[in-house]
Amino acid sequence: MSIAVLCIDRDDDIGRKTGMKTPIIGRGNNLEVAEKLGLADPGESDLNAIYEGVRLYDELKRAGKDVEVITLSGDQEVGYISDEIIKNQLEFILDEYGFDSVILVSDGAEDEFILPIVESRVKVDSIRRVVIKQSENIESAYYLLKEVFSNPKVSKRFLVPIGLVFLMYGVSLFIGAQRSVVATILTVLAVYILIVSLGWGDPMERFAGSVKESLLEGRASFIMYIVGIMLVVIGIIQGLTGCLGATEGYLTAIMLFINESVWWFVVASIFLIIGSILDSYFKEGKYGRKLVFPFFTLATGIILWGTSSYVVSIENAGLGAIRNLLFSMIGGVLMAVIGIWITKRLPVRARL
Repeated sequence: MSIAVLCIDRDDDIGRKTGMKTPIIGRGNNLEVAEKLGLADPGESDLNAIYEGVRLYDELKRAGKDVEVITLSGDQEVGYISDEIIKNQLEFILDEYGFDSVILVSDGAEDEFILPIVESRVKVDSIRRVVIKQSENIESAYYLLKEVFSNPKVSKRFLVPIGLVFLMYGVSLFIGAQRSVVATILTVLAVYILIVSLGWGDPMERFAGSVKESLLEGRASFIMYIVGIMLVVIGIIQGLTGCLGATEGYLTAIMLFINESVWWFVVASIFLIIGSILDSYFKEGKYGRKLVFPFFTLATGIILWGTSSYVVSIENAGLGAIRNLLFSMIGGVLMAVIGIWITKRLPVRARL
């Protein structure tokens, strides 16, 4: 059985630093390129891989194996282009020499990304990683992080909370609320964690997709979405402005935030829902059950406003405050019932 000791240089350091073209076949040729590479850049890690390939070649040769040492390189544009070049070189040497198996020698984690391509074309007997000991952990960690963050889902889950922290810190500095920055950041992170853990992230991504689609198709719903988003921003600022000066405790601060911002959020939600209803109507010719959502939103706003108003003024609350609270509860329930009643009276096709 013939064996090829393959030294892989995925980013073509050999070609860029020595001017030599791969594949480089044979012990003497590989020692020559190693010498040139060492003189061009003594700290180059691919140099170690070539020497390991030659050492392994000598070891197998002494054991009586039919073996050859070959170096392949890709391209500075690491990815599809470099892998395609290495694949073509590999197929050439397999057709030319008919090796039965290979031993893969690399200088770190990046070169080993080529392993599936090699395995799909020839049997891999062994993998030898040769890196400079001082940089082994750093290099492996770098490429591990690079691979992790190339996954959009992972990068969103990791980078979004970091971005939120910086954003809230910057906003707090901008409005002169440095003393409340920690509480604000913790609150925003808590909301983000709840969104992720309760599975609300996917609906929010679908909403972002709807906004993008409505813009590209020039639908009126895009304006509704933009108005709604801007009202949400205004509501957050209004709520923060109203609660940051609270000294009665966190519960009162939260109630103040709700009391100051709830109607901004209600109106914003209605605009967003109208945009969604328009999208459903123009795309599918039906309203769907979304028509009930504005009524539910109004009902929720009435209840939240009444409750927060009562809690904020609880120290001076009398029969009038209790009466207003009850009216808000009853009003919210009635609004929800009206929404359900109207939805039930819609044609069946519109309610699908």
